[in-house]
Amino acid sequence: MKESVPSDDAIAKLEKAVKSARVKLALAKSHLTEEYEIDTPPQNHIRLALSIVPNKKEDEHYLMAADILRGELGEALEALEVAREQRRVDAVVRAREEEISFGKNVDDCPICLDPLYAGITHRLFVGALPCCGKQICVSCADDHVEKIQEEFTKTKPYYQYVTGKDYFTGGRGGINRSNDRKALQYMKMAAKGGEAEAQALLGLFYHQSPRGIVERSTTDALYWYETAASNGHVFSHMSYAMALIKEWIKSPDTENHQVYPMTAFAAHHGILQAQSHLSDYYSYFQPDFDVVTKKSFIRAKYWLGKVLRSPQSEVVEQGQANAYGRYASILLALQDENMNGVSDVAGHSSVPEALYWFRKAKEVNSVTPQDEKLMEQCELVGTFRCHCCKTSSEKYKLAGQGNMMKCRRCHWARYCSKQCQVRHWEMGHKKDCKKKY
Repeated sequence: MKESVPSDDAIAKLEKAVKSARVKLALAKSHLTEEYEIDTPPQNHIRLALSIVPNKKEDEHYLMAADILRGELGEALEALEVAREQRRVDAVVRAREEEISFGKNVDDCPICLDPLYAGITHRLFVGALPCCGKQICVSCADDHVEKIQEEFTKTKPYYQYVTGKDYFTGGRGGINRSNDRKALQYMKMAAKGGEAEAQALLGLFYHQSPRGIVERSTTDALYWYETAASNGHVFSHMSYAMALIKEWIKSPDTENHQVYPMTAFAAHHGILQAQSHLSDYYSYFQPDFDVVTKKSFIRAKYWLGKVLRSPQSEVVEQGQANAYGRYASILLALQDENMNGVSDVAGHSSVPEALYWFRKAKEVNSVTPQDEKLMEQCELVGTFRCHCCKTSSEKYKLAGQGNMMKCRRCHWARYCSKQCQVRHWEMGHKKDCKKKY
């Protein structure tokens, strides 16, 4: 489902919400530090705190109100950052699509009469009929593939690509074993004839040299990746960006402003590896590349969240199983950034969700030692006190009560009584709670 791009009015509303959240937090903090820089009567501070956390002493009101307001500010900032990223990506994609004439209707399939489109994102035409040479769609081509391939291998770039790929993999078409020399020969013919799939694979040959099929050459790899990308091949946008980064690592003084646009274009069109790489850029990697100028856990979370919305089988199959643990770590880092290290504020705790993703990482055997350590720390933090009234576990045990109750859903939050559990749920735990995976 295509995301709607936030309008100027939507951005303005989000900016207003951030400003309002900052003012509220400043009101609560100013009372705690006795710095009344904002011209607001003290009773308004108290009313604000009382409306958030009833039945507490005045100082405790302000402390808890400040924590809650930090969470609200963090949510407002996240909504604004995500909206700005969506706007940025939309501008990149529109510019790129205009440049490569992506998605233009070129004709109708003469057999089923469905429209055919230029571009390789979702290839809807794959070749031509032997009789008239007209382009046909994928489903119709399946019924004629052997005859078409035999007829046009010598002249049609797509079938040169198919034949080259068959020689490389030892696949269909009567080819029972691989032949790298012929594979390279047909792939070059197809690439020079304008077949984007062949250009992308030729870029891969020069970039990674599988089986030593050709001598590695970053220059040639970049040329063919860029050519394929210019012809609408979505995955090549990411391959091109990765090759550029590899070159940048060798020569850090080299500036290149194409990495983000190329990767964002592929990510927008659903390439999981591109979405994962964008998350990495914002989490850890800070090259001097145009748009990517600083870390942003919010944007890292946004892009990795897209990966996790894909079916688990697809995530694992495409080598992105480590996304589960990475996402959990980003959630904790973002919470630490927003909440000054406080992890159990009702309605603003990321720990239950982080534990969910850590457990899922463990289930698909992708958990790292660092993930295990963070998971243990999260589990331990939940045992210290009642998450509602803040009664310490030690005090509870000394009173002869034993261990505190666990939330049956997330198995993280602890409570000294059923009343505290119910109240904490209403205070916001129902928003934080994530079923134990």
